[in-house]
Order: sequence, then structure tokens, then C-alpha cells
Amino acid sequence: MFEDRDERIERRMRAMEDKLNKMISSLAVLADVVRRLGEERKALMTEREGLLESSRRLLALVPKENKLHKDVFRRFIVPFMKDNAEIVKMSSDGNVSLLFDEIVDKGEVSVKEMSRKLHVHELQIEEWGRFLEKNGLVTVKSEKGRAVSIGKSF
Repeated sequence: MFEDRDERIERRMRAMEDKLNKMISSLAVLADVVRRLGEERKALMTEREGLLESSRRLLALVPKENKLHKDVFRRFIVPFMKDNAEIVKMSSDGNVSLLFDEIVDKGEVSVKEMSRKLHVHELQIEEWGRFLEKNGLVTVKSEKGRAVSIGKSF
């Protein structure tokens, strides 16, 4: 009777030791996985830093926006237009240069859109467009005798 009891206790002890050994080996595997993930993370972080640095160097090589046309317009054409103010009646200050800047930035603008944006009549935008067209800066596209859009000519 006691031998059966001792054998059962022995069996249970061995089963518990087996389970404990399995848990210890599982923890060792998990520790190994965590270590490998940490190493991979470090490698990926160094690779990321290298890529960021190389992209920064590439961005430094990309040419910046060329503002030469805006400088030429402000330095030479605006004074010319102010000298010849009787040719084009400018109802508001600086809007011709704002119109020209929008045309340069977008490439082509709608007359209606610019009249709303600059708070002037469409005919005034059309008149400014014709003046800029005479000076060879823009092209005015017309439909049915009315200007519809103004685009840059350079």
C-alpha cells in the first residue's frame, strides 16, 4: 500500500520535473528570440540612420526653386509698368505682380478664379493679362472674344 503511494508520488515528481524542464527550455528559446530581435532592431536602426543621412545628402543636391523670373519681374518690369501707368490703369496696388506670381506658380490660371482671388473685375484681370502679353510674359487664351485663361509663355 505504501509502495503504491510512493510510486505515485515519484511519478508525479518526475512529471513535474519534466514540465519544469520544458518551461525552462521554453524560456531559453524566448530569451534567444528576444536577443535576436534586439540585434535585428539595432541593425535596422543603423540602416535607417544611414538611409536618412543619404537622403539628406541627396536633398541637398536637389536644386532649389529658381526665383530668377520673379526677381527679373520685380526689378525691371514693375518699374516699367509704373512708368507707363497711363497704358494700363492699375486700380489696385501690386495686384499685377500678384497675378504674375500666380501665373508663374501654377502655369495657367483662370480669369474668373483670379478676379475672385484678387477682388477685382474680370475685365481688369483681362486688361492686365493683355498688358503682360504685350510685354511677352504671358499668353492670353480667349473664347468668343473674352479672355478665359492666362498662361505663362516661358
